[in-house]
Amino acid sequence: EKLINEILNLLPYKISVSYEGKTPGDQFGIVGDIDKTQKSISWNPNTKLETGIKIMLDWAIKLG
Repeated sequence: EKLINEILNLLPYKISVSYEGKTPGDQFGIVGDIDKTQKSISWNPNTKLETGIKIMLDWAIKLG
């Protein structure tokens, strides 16, 4: 839900979202954590999530 809200906040227009049913195997309440990846391969993200979402949305909107 946090990711959906982030996308909604960055869109240049308002849309409504409805949550309907689920797909078999859907997982709720599970989140990603990059700590192990950062430690094992000394990796750090160069792009903040909000920035990446904004870039993706701008690209998708231009496609129309």
